Amino acid sequence: MKKINFIYSVTEIVKNKADDNIYKYVVLPNNLKFLLISDLNADKSGCSLSVGIGSFDEKINGLAHFLEHLLFMGTEKYPEENAYMDFLNLNNGSSNAYTTDECTVYYFDISNNYIDKGLDMFAQFFISPLFNKDSVDREMSAVNSEFLSNVENENSRMHRILQLCCNKDTRESNFNIGNFETLNIENIRDHVINLYETKYSADKMIGVLYSNKSIEEMEKMINVFNLIKNKNNQIQNENENSDFFYNRFIQYILKVQKINFLHKKIYSFQDIIRNDCKNKIIKYKSIEKSKKLAIFIKTGSSLICPILFTHIVDQFNMEDTGCIAILKDKNLAYDVSISIDNVSWYGLFCIEIYPTNYGTNKLDDILKVINEYFLNFKNWNFKCLINRNKINFEYKEKEDVIDVVEELSERLQTVSIVNILNFEYTNDVPDQDLINEVIKSLGNKDQWIILYADDEYTSKFNDGIFGIEVDSFLIKKMQVF
Repeated sequence: MKKINFIYSVTEIVKNKADDNIYKYVVLPNNLKFLLISDLNADKSGCSLSVGIGSFDEKINGLAHFLEHLLFMGTEKYPEENAYMDFLNLNNGSSNAYTTDECTVYYFDISNNYIDKGLDMFAQFFISPLFNKDSVDREMSAVNSEFLSNVENENSRMHRILQLCCNKDTRESNFNIGNFETLNIENIRDHVINLYETKYSADKMIGVLYSNKSIEEMEKMINVFNLIKNKNNQIQNENENSDFFYNRFIQYILKVQKINFLHKKIYSFQDIIRNDCKNKIIKYKSIEKSKKLAIFIKTGSSLICPILFTHIVDQFNMEDTGCIAILKDKNLAYDVSISIDNVSWYGLFCIEIYPTNYGTNKLDDILKVINEYFLNFKNWNFKCLINRNKINFEYKEKEDVIDVVEELSERLQTVSIVNILNFEYTNDVPDQDLINEVIKSLGNKDQWIILYADDEYTSKFNDGIFGIEVDSFLIKKMQVF
């Protein structure tokens, strides 16, 4: 098998001293990017491919998720509907996929001896899928079943309430899982094919291949992915300067970090969140025998400066001086968890508070404690965190192959290849202006979205999709799909 000529390649990737893997990042002639990881001791091989499109790119609710399902259902080269999964099952393999707001990720692992054919079958998803009508009908049922399982999932229900808090002309308001009502429409197959043909382009795809093969062997193994069409016609001319191309590409994948937070472009949130949903406790029915208060705050993407957001979370959770300590001392809450989700132009900072029996009647007091904590936040000593990051990165344990390829292919959509392994451990301390803007956004209670899941709450109104009992005001502007 002949190796193709790559547009560009990178081998200087930051890794820890114990990491004896060999890494090489290449750009194929069709502008598809691939990270190759050679681990001679790997007991399995795996591959992942992320596509830089997701539910934000759909015009029919759930269409991107539906397309993800259908790519598993046969290709021109391997037309049998279960050929791919049967092959993996016979050879100690597994596979999965998921769709986010901005990205769709496909991945699999398999015994080392069968990775070549596994790659060929996998690549056909993106070269010549069939979209058979029978498959379309069956997978619609599968998507609907997935929706029904989410109806009983507390996190999915909370996400649905968040959608209702968004103005209905925004992408954030869309019901992105999909079900029979959104997908069982005329010409749905044509809509799926159109999404695939217009959005699934090689220049939006990033693959990761992990195997016990040498880098030279792996370079030949990914030849088949060059058959994927670049539908944006941005194929690199051989005479163009490779450094120029790579710098242009890096500027693209670094766009998240380069968002000018200080210009406050991320603060155009009034166009996303309904004004009547800000700084107001929004109650809805919980299906669990518990109560939970959740605060959602739009701020800068945590990708701008990972150490800054890690520090804020660490300080918040300090058992002696953090906000959690204050809430416990006042008998207002017994536990708190924090997460941060990112899209290209902002981050969503989520604080979930589990109130005590006493705290359930003191929700305003809980909110006041958290607000005052951010307004008076002063501890900006990063030294301990910097030292911890260094240690954690140097002694990071190896992960399962399938977890590595899945995580890295999605991360490569937004993170520089040079720091793809150590990104979450980077120690670039932010300047004071950035610190001030982030903490200001967190303490701006007027922009908070506050949700309260209560198993005892009742209402004659529901969200219209999940059947969640909600405050009546929440559905007066509800999006009708």
